[in-house]
Amino acid sequence: MRTLPCGPSVASFPSRSQLFGALDVEWQRLVRCPRAARLAATWQLGTNTRIATLDDVLIATGYGRLGSADSSADTVLRRLVELAVDDELAARVVLQRIIPGLRRMPTRQRVPGASLAELDGEVVGAAWTVIRTFPVATRGRFVAAQLLRDVEYRVFRLPKRRLATFVPTAAAAFERPAAEVDRPAADELGQVLDEAGRAGLHPDDMALLRRLAGGTSTVDLAREQSVTDRMIRYRRAAAIDRVRELALA
Repeated sequence: MRTLPCGPSVASFPSRSQLFGALDVEWQRLVRCPRAARLAATWQLGTNTRIATLDDVLIATGYGRLGSADSSADTVLRRLVELAVDDELAARVVLQRIIPGLRRMPTRQRVPGASLAELDGEVVGAAWTVIRTFPVATRGRFVAAQLLRDVEYRVFRLPKRRLATFVPTAAAAFERPAAEVDRPAADELGQVLDEAGRAGLHPDDMALLRRLAGGTSTVDLAREQSVTDRMIRYRRAAAIDRVRELALA
C-alpha cells in the first residue's frame, strides 16, 4: 500500500477550525512536495492536463467548479477513487475534492449532545472510509455527489449498528499503552480479529489493529511509516468500520 509522501505534518487538532485548518496545512505541504507530483504523474488520469503539482490534479477533478455535469472531471475523480483503494495519496486528493461538502455537512444536521467539532471528526473519518471502499465499478457517475451522500448516510442516517455485541472493545482500546492492555480483553479482541480475518478483513487492516491493540501508539506508527498521526487514526477508523461491516454481514 502506498502511503503519503514527504513525511508527517501536524498531529492533533481537536477543534472544528483546527481540524479543517490542519487538512489545509497538510494539503499545502503535499502540493509543495516534488515526490507527490511525480507519483501523481504516473496515475494515467485520462486528461491532457500537465501535472506540476497536486493542485493540477485537484482542479482536474472539478474542484471549485459550479455544477457536477463535467464528464471529464468525473472521469478523473473516478480514476482516483479506483486508485484510492491502495494509494493513500490518491485518496487524499479525493478527500480534498469533497472537503467543501464535508465542511457544510455538520451544520445542516442536528445530533443531540454532539458538538460541531465532534461531528467534523466523524465526517472526515467516515469520508476516508467511504473513499477507500467506494464501489466505483457500479457507481461511477457523479462520483463527488455520491461520496458525500455516502458520508452523510454513515454519519447521520445509519442506525446505530450492533458492533458493541461483536467487538467488545471500544476504539479507545486501540490507543492504550501496552502496559495498560488487559490480557483477557486483548485475547477476546484477538479472537474478534481472527474472525474478521476469516470473513475477509484486509491483511493491512488486520496488522494495523493488532499493532494498536498490542499497545503501539498511533504516534509511533506514524513515525515508522512517515505519515501523520491523523492518517494513522483515519486508517484505524476505516479498519474498525470494516470489522463492523463484516460483523453485520
